[in-house]
Amino acid sequence: MVNYINTDLLPLEINSPWLFENNNEDVKRVDSGKWMLFYDKSFMNEAWNIAKKLYRENKLDGVKSMKCSTAHESPRASTLDEGIIVLYCNNSSNEETIMNIGKNIIEMFDYKKKKLYITRQIYKHTKEHLLLEVKKIIHTNYLTIYIKENV
Repeated sequence: MVNYINTDLLPLEINSPWLFENNNEDVKRVDSGKWMLFYDKSFMNEAWNIAKKLYRENKLDGVKSMKCSTAHESPRASTLDEGIIVLYCNNSSNEETIMNIGKNIIEMFDYKKKKLYITRQIYKHTKEHLLLEVKKIIHTNYLTIYIKENV
């Protein structure tokens, strides 16, 4: 399988599972996290172009790399009608930092959909996952967050 990194290919034009964008900075295995943005599949090309532009212009503070789903039909996908853009970041154990990264993402992407997730991974003796689901996004950047724990 081919890995497409830092290309101008569009997600719906290829059948490899992911497109990647990174600036060769290391996403640390300790204290790493990711914000996940969900889009209608028909909007994925446009959403990925917006993401790449923001990332390449260094407007996504705290985001170390990104990936985007493609036309590939993943057996792990909960629906074939949506695609996902995953934004990786460090310092996820710092609640204020990770939430500020998320608020910036919401603002920069003008993201109005009510489906936005963050996963924090803290590696100790076992891997612990915390999943925060944003239920409400108001234009003042106020977020109502419900916490679900998954181990």
